[in-house]
Amino acid sequence: MSNTGTLTFFCGKMGAGKSTKSRNLAIENNAVLLSEDEWLAAHYPEQIHDFDDYLRFSALIKPFVKSHVQNILQTGTHVVMDFPANTVRQRTWFKELCTEVGCEHQLVFLDVSDEQCLVQIAKRRAEHPERAQFDTEAVFRQVNQFFEPPSQDEGLNEVKLENFKHQGITPFLPAKDFDLSRDFYLELGFVEAARTQNAVLLELGNYGFWLQDYYVQDFADNSMLCLYVEDLSAWHKKLAGIDWQGTYGGSAKMLSEPHEQEGAMMMQITDPSGVLWHIRQHA
Repeated sequence: MSNTGTLTFFCGKMGAGKSTKSRNLAIENNAVLLSEDEWLAAHYPEQIHDFDDYLRFSALIKPFVKSHVQNILQTGTHVVMDFPANTVRQRTWFKELCTEVGCEHQLVFLDVSDEQCLVQIAKRRAEHPERAQFDTEAVFRQVNQFFEPPSQDEGLNEVKLENFKHQGITPFLPAKDFDLSRDFYLELGFVEAARTQNAVLLELGNYGFWLQDYYVQDFADNSMLCLYVEDLSAWHKKLAGIDWQGTYGGSAKMLSEPHEQEGAMMMQITDPSGVLWHIRQHA
C-alpha cells in the first residue's frame, strides 16, 4: 500500500460543504481533485434536467471514473473525489475501488444540520444562478430521503468533521409585514443575497442579517442593532429623503437627527416592525 496514493471521499448532505472541503483538502495534500459535477458537465452538457437524469448519467460515468482514479492512485498520487458517498451502496463502490488497487482511503463525514445545509443552499443559489433549478429546498428534501450516515459496520476509515470554525455572526430580525420590511431595507441600500421559504438574507457590503417572516411584538420591541458608517451626514441625507409616512404609513420612523451621544455622532431609526437601529459615525 505504501506505493499507492490515498483516496479521500466525502459523506454529507446536499449543502454540507463537500465541494469546498474537497478543494481545500486537495490543496493541502497536493492531491488530484476530481469533481462529479465537472465530469457530468463535460460528458453530458445540457442533458441533466432533473434528479432522474442525474442518477442515470452518474451511473454511466462510474466505470470510467473508477479506472481513471485507480490508475492515478497506482502512481503514488493522492486523489480527492468530490463524488457523493451518501449511501451504503455508494460507499461500497469507493471501498471496492480502493481494495482492488490496495490503497488507503479516508472517508470525511461532514455532519451538518438540515438548517445549516438549507442556508448554504440558498446562498449558493444566489451566488450561482445557473444552479437555481437544482439548489432548492424541494430538491434537498428529495435527495435527503436517501441519505444514510456511515456506520462502524462498514469498515471505513472515517474522519468526522463537526466544523467549529467561525466565519461570522448573523442575527435574525422579525418582520410584522415581511414584504414591507424587505422593501424598507432594500431602500436603505441592502441587497438580497439569499432566500429560503420564510426568510431572506439582506447584506450591506460584508455584513447582513436574516429577515424572517415571523413576528412577536416583545421580540421586535427589544431588538436593537448598531450600524457603523464612515459618513453620517451622507446617511442622514439619504434617510431624510425617505417618505416615511407615505411609503411605510408611519410604521418606520426616523427618531432623531444626528447628535452627539456616548462620545460619537449618531442618529436613530426604527424599521416597520419597530426594530431600533443606531446609525453611528465610525471613529
